[in-house]
Amino acid sequence: MGGSRTDGPAIRVEIYALRRDGELAVLEFGVRNRSTEPTSLGRTLSAGEREFDASGVTLYDPATELRSSPAESGGECVCSTDLDSAVIEPGATQLLTATFGAPRAGVRTLDVRIPTAGTFTEVAVEE
Repeated sequence: MGGSRTDGPAIRVEIYALRRDGELAVLEFGVRNRSTEPTSLGRTLSAGEREFDASGVTLYDPATELRSSPAESGGECVCSTDLDSAVIEPGATQLLTATFGAPRAGVRTLDVRIPTAGTFTEVAVEE
């Protein structure tokens, strides 16, 4: 589903699913540590002044040119957090999520941009 990208030899990012859930869309993805040393994602997926979360992940609808950031609740990102304290051991995968407002009706694919991994085009939106 959606494919994978490698950021140098150290990590591999894979998209597992982008699911519509009522008025929300939930992105599930993983970061695999391909190195021989433990690693932490730290701020690599954060947006702006946010720290240690996946707030920098965005959805993009090429038809409307609309880019969406993860939803917020109480001023906090509805996404994976505490990425500075999660150590990814060699060969292990860190499972991550980000929740967005659902795309408009009829949208079947969206582009997903993940900092350090680039853009995954035409990721299917599962119903």
